[in-house]
Amino acid sequence: MSDHGSSSSEISTPSPAEEGEKGILEGFFTPGATRNPAWILALDVAFAALFMVFLGLLWLTGGNIHFWVLIGIECCLWASVKWSVVIIFIALVY
Repeated sequence: MSDHGSSSSEISTPSPAEEGEKGILEGFFTPGATRNPAWILALDVAFAALFMVFLGLLWLTGGNIHFWVLIGIECCLWASVKWSVVIIFIALVY
């Protein structure tokens, strides 16, 4: 029988999925990540999905005031993040 995990001389290579996750996380915490269009798209998709969830919950609860407030907060947060990205782009150009 061979022992496949106990040898200290073996070098473990990460799987492609692990490398992809590591690259995504490193890219997120790297300065200048907001200049990456993929991150901006992912951010927009996440905010849009949250907005759709809130709209669905608003409909299911018959217009509960709490979901109106949450939708307002989410829209303000989304707008402030988009504004910050625009300010960063303007600062890079000038």
